[in-house]
Amino acid sequence: CYRVSDEVAGLYDLVEGKFYHCPYEKNITYPGQEKALVVANAGIVVNADTGEIYYGQHIDRRHGQASMTKIMTCILTVENVDVNERALVAIDMDHDDGSSMNLVTGEQHVIDDVLYGMMLPSGNDAAQLLARTVGTKLGGNFGTFVDMMNAKAHELGMINTVYESPQGGYQTTAYDYA
Repeated sequence: CYRVSDEVAGLYDLVEGKFYHCPYEKNITYPGQEKALVVANAGIVVNADTGEIYYGQHIDRRHGQASMTKIMTCILTVENVDVNERALVAIDMDHDDGSSMNLVTGEQHVIDDVLYGMMLPSGNDAAQLLARTVGTKLGGNFGTFVDMMNAKAHELGMINTVYESPQGGYQTTAYDYA
């Protein structure tokens, strides 16, 4: 669901050309528009099978992203370590920088649990722990993991995406994420 205005929120079905209201919203009226508006800096709707772009708004404009970065962190973690292994919180994680899993120095966590702590509450400390754990396991460090993120983005054709950390703070485009 997305918000079209303060009064209207819903989904627009491009195939059927119909607007559907979000069921959890109250006092919503159909706006009478032909297509849904994207109230964002950029947006894109692409046919996953053909690559045909049905809708695009500033699809090549670079902009910052935050928690979408954690999807790449999750992918690389699952590809490179056994999620049943344990990760040691060896240094104090900065809990003042956004969302947190509230990790404590000296704790050990199953990597699968840390993945949930990163993806559900959007835990920045969990993303940092995973990057350190995976980077170290592969003979490197935190920076090694960030380099892996950029290499994976390039492999996926995300040519306008540059990662700077495992939890956010990078540049990308709507087209790259589509």
